[in-house]
Amino acid sequence: MDLEGIGRSFIDTFQVMIQRVVAFKEQHGPESIYDVQYADTVRDPIGTVRGIYDHFGEPVTADAETAMQAFMDNNPKGKHGSHAYDLAEFGLTKQGVRDQFADYIARYNIPVKD
Repeated sequence: MDLEGIGRSFIDTFQVMIQRVVAFKEQHGPESIYDVQYADTVRDPIGTVRGIYDHFGEPVTADAETAMQAFMDNNPKGKHGSHAYDLAEFGLTKQGVRDQFADYIARYNIPVKD
């Protein structure tokens, strides 16, 4: 398996995804997409979803919130084990990824770990 090829492919894919989001926002306005920080989804998943609903003017029903909570209760982190990824396996480095996505990180104020 060509792990370095997979690493390059992921970098390319994420670049295309970012370009498409930027283009969509430019065409439809910045409010057309609601950006969410991954850290917020981990810290407060239901609150984060409430923010999404609120942004688009949709109510969060009690049934929806109950279903979200039930899903989280039935699918705790680590339910199926965990896996640690190493960028080096894919021919990548932290600094290289940060450099590649520096504009994105700055634009969306993405927290990065050292």
